[in-house]
Amino acid sequence: LVSSLSLPSLEIIVNPETQTAKPGDEVVFWCVGNGVSSSTVLINSTAFDSSNRDEFESQGINETKQLIDAGTYNLTTTVLVSEWMNNTELRCRFDNGDYTVSSEVAFLIVAGPPLSPRIDINILDRTSLQVSWNEPFTWPGFEI
Repeated sequence: LVSSLSLPSLEIIVNPETQTAKPGDEVVFWCVGNGVSSSTVLINSTAFDSSNRDEFESQGINETKQLIDAGTYNLTTTVLVSEWMNNTELRCRFDNGDYTVSSEVAFLIVAGPPLSPRIDINILDRTSLQVSWNEPFTWPGFEI
């Protein structure tokens, strides 16, 4: 008796999508590949060595692989957002032993309120005061 198993062609079914989040938020990037024997997440960040898989968890990144059906994998990447992660690139890579395909690139955009301005006012005398501030503060109608 001869039996053979044929996997469907290797393809990306769902690409990860760019997400915008604030520091402290948790975001999930999700992708699905079909005809897959292995999968991995590729992260391009200047803040840490993205080739070191052990460093992912220490940076708040957790990767989960789930076999949905024979040869179909759901790859989920959960990220605890930090300020330094702005513009981090993420893509999924799927492999079937013969071929490798990568998903489209998704970005993590870190958003948040502008820096809180700090204004210091020193009264010098009855008619004078000194005003100092840190950026990004501006005073409407007053050129700096």
